[in-house]
Amino acid sequence: MQWPLNVPVLADGVVTLRAHTPDDLDRMLEMARDPDMVRWTAVAKPHDRAMSEQFALEIIPAGWNDGSMLAWAIEVEGQYAGNVDIRGAGPVVDIGFALHPDCRGHGVMKRAVALAVDHAFTERGKEVIHWRAQVGNLESLRV
Repeated sequence: MQWPLNVPVLADGVVTLRAHTPDDLDRMLEMARDPDMVRWTAVAKPHDRAMSEQFALEIIPAGWNDGSMLAWAIEVEGQYAGNVDIRGAGPVVDIGFALHPDCRGHGVMKRAVALAVDHAFTERGKEVIHWRAQVGNLESLRV
């Protein structure tokens, strides 16, 4: 199966991980332009809608299709809330995550990361998941 059919939907009753859709793009763009996102991540600066569209609808599908990335849209209460992705084709991978500013501080990312990590270990044969952040990014560390 190819993207989006190869993206498992994962849920815990509060957070749902699913394939990205074009409906996510406006909030993705808002998130990419958020000052904290710009400060703490490698998001392209300046960031425009075409970049969000390319990431969500070209790069992520290619990663699912070739096995190099498991990347989900995070949904809360029917609305796009952010991204969580596990990058790497082998047993040792990296995790990255980003959350829309209006969803921060509610435990959303902890739930999303737990779902993604559990899936990676139990269903995808991952053995080690590395996390990295810039020094001082305490919010990421809390996750």
